Amino acid sequence: MNKNILFTIFIIIISCTTNNYNKYIYNVIINTKYDYPLYFDTNSLNEIFIKSGDNKYTMTKISNIILLYRNNQYGYTSYNNFVKDILNEKNINYKDLKKYDSTKEFDLDKDIYASYKKSEITNFVKKYTFSEKTNNYKELKLNLPDNNSKYTIMYCFFKSGYFISFDDVRGDFYAINAKYLD
Repeated sequence: MNKNILFTIFIIIISCTTNNYNKYIYNVIINTKYDYPLYFDTNSLNEIFIKSGDNKYTMTKISNIILLYRNNQYGYTSYNNFVKDILNEKNINYKDLKKYDSTKEFDLDKDIYASYKKSEITNFVKKYTFSEKTNNYKELKLNLPDNNSKYTIMYCFFKSGYFISFDDVRGDFYAINAKYLD
C-alpha cells in the first residue's frame, strides 16, 4: 500500500513540474552570450515571445531578456529560472520591456491561434511560409492587413520551436528552427 501512495505522489510531482516550452528554444536562449558593445552572439538578435498580460504578448529580442535579467527587476537569482518562467508564460510587464529597442506588444488573434492549435505544425508551416529547400530556415508569408495577425502567426511558430528573425535588407521575417541552432 505504501508503494502505491509513493507512486501517486511521484506522479503528482512530475505532472506539476511540466514545462510548457521547447527545449531547443530554452537551450539557445540560455547559451546566448551578450556583452554589448564588446561582443554579441548573433542569436541575441532572434525574436522571442513573452506573455505581457491577458491575451497580450510581446515580441522582443533575446538580448533584451538578458538585459532585463541583469537589471534584476524581478528578483531572480538564476537566469535559467528566469528564462523558464518566461517560456512558461509568466507575465512580464510590457513597460519593463519597452525600455529596450524593438519590442512589439500585440493581442493574440483568436482565429489564427485556434487554427494553429487544431492543425498539425506541418500544415501551418505550409500555409504561412514560402517553399524553401531547408527545414530550418523559412521565409514567412505575412501579407495580412493587421499586426495582431502577423505577430500571432510568428508567436505560433515560436511555440512550435522556431525563432523569428528579421532580414533588414529584404524587409522579411524568417522562422528558424531552434533545433538547428542548439
